[in-house]
Amino acid sequence: VVLMDVVHSHASANAAEGLSRFDGSASGYFLPGARGHHPVWGSRLFDYGKEEVLRLLLANLVHYAREYRFDGFRFDAVTTMLFTHRGLETCSPAARHACAHAPHAQSAIGGRTTPGGAALDWGLGALDLDAFAYLALANYVLHDRFAELGLERPLLTLAEECSGLPSLCVPPAAGGLGFDYRLGVGYPPLWVSVVEGSAPGEWPLRHIVAELCKRRRGE
Repeated sequence: VVLMDVVHSHASANAAEGLSRFDGSASGYFLPGARGHHPVWGSRLFDYGKEEVLRLLLANLVHYAREYRFDGFRFDAVTTMLFTHRGLETCSPAARHACAHAPHAQSAIGGRTTPGGAALDWGLGALDLDAFAYLALANYVLHDRFAELGLERPLLTLAEECSGLPSLCVPPAAGGLGFDYRLGVGYPPLWVSVVEGSAPGEWPLRHIVAELCKRRRGE
């Protein structure tokens, strides 16, 4: 199985060779103002509510699937797409208290810390619904409309995602995003923190189990 790593979560801010200011404006394919810039990565953030953006990204997927016959795609930084705070918002006071009293029970994405490896304070009210709709549409196209696009079979899709969002692997017809698999990004930093910060025989087993089980039944 050969998967392509596809980055539809952000794009280069390079205005000379990239899409930034492609049409001469500051937005174009991207969100306007500060919302269109990732504050940590320095890259541009797509406006998934624009038809032109949907056409561009879907055509990108279909092109690589047709021309290079990949078996599927690994979608990069899906958590950044799904939340308007891009995973950078700080914890609630209760979550900060839990972090402070369990220093090894912390995982982070771009500076956002969640205690116990669980998605306790991501805030479903902060969902980027346009991004949610795009990802559901992309999975629908790759799974259910592949024959019309000249593809031989449905493609596998993996989401690099760490919030534990419910419905990530639920079919779009049932209200989900439709991914086949969730690729948890918390595991590598978890093992690094355990090996570096815990003495032999004192591993934080509760935190390890929580991280390994951070998925919904059937996903």
